[in-house]
Amino acid sequence: MALRNSFNLYAASLGTLALGVAVYVLDRPVADVYMLPAWLAELQTAPGGFHDSLPSLFHAFAFSLLLLLTFRSSQASTKAWVCASWWLVEAGLEGLQHGAVSPTVAVYGEAWLAGIPVLQNLPG
Repeated sequence: MALRNSFNLYAASLGTLALGVAVYVLDRPVADVYMLPAWLAELQTAPGGFHDSLPSLFHAFAFSLLLLLTFRSSQASTKAWVCASWWLVEAGLEGLQHGAVSPTVAVYGEAWLAGIPVLQNLPG
């Protein structure tokens, strides 16, 4: 893969990740996102609507590009594996947010996160 193509892929993936973070910060309700400080609610003047699926699309796309850069292969099978693996990761994470599963995940997730001392010092 040429250096210029690599730079373009890095730029596209990092730009896409930045857009995803912007959607989290500016569009999602502060109460719904772990580790966002309450003062961000004042910045959220947009009516919302993108917060449900757009960040997931951004993450899958950006991480697929980053993984392609990691493997640096021109084989179609490798590219297909990269895309399929990130699709599985994203589908799994979205599945954990389903109403039938999310209460259980929330209970275990909160207990697991409580055991990480660094997170106790973050605002939010």
